Amino acid sequence: MKPKFKDAYKIGVFVSSKMGNSNSLYNNARKHLNYLLEQNEIIQVNSVDELGASNFDPMDDAIRLLKKSLICVFIFDNSEEISDKVLEEHRCAKENGISRLYYFCKAESTHNTVTALRKELEIDDRNGERTGRLYDEENCFTDIVLKAYTNVLEEIAKGYNDIKELERQSKLQHQLSIAGAAEISIASMGDV
Repeated sequence: MKPKFKDAYKIGVFVSSKMGNSNSLYNNARKHLNYLLEQNEIIQVNSVDELGASNFDPMDDAIRLLKKSLICVFIFDNSEEISDKVLEEHRCAKENGISRLYYFCKAESTHNTVTALRKELEIDDRNGERTGRLYDEENCFTDIVLKAYTNVLEEIAKGYNDIKELERQSKLQHQLSIAGAAEISIASMGDV
């Protein structure tokens, strides 16, 4: 029997890309990446593809799902402009401190198009917004799906390791402060 994680403990992941018809490269990439991620019991995929009919603005639904996530994966094609919807999701993820992974497909591009978003990510990399590179470029959407899946799992592992390291350092700092307080207390007693 496969173990079942409680939903409260799952890591939320949101996959953002241009929307297209049901056979588009974007929809297929999202569908396959979501499927791979959902096979891992610790991940909760927050997907707009699963939403039904609604009276509410689809963008509001997407932003709500995005804000429930700890990691957001963005998928782009270098040969196409980035939609306003995806740019809004990018801004929301950045403003809310959500871990972001960006993937650009260069297969369809006849020239190396660098969008304004890609330039922003390159500037963020140079300014040290984070230690790793914010984006990756792959030859096809299939490569993006596999790379994104691996990178999401690595992000989760790194996050856990960072938390454990902070806990270890905090305990060490606490022990040092207790030891320092004891030395001060002994020193203040003087010659008794």
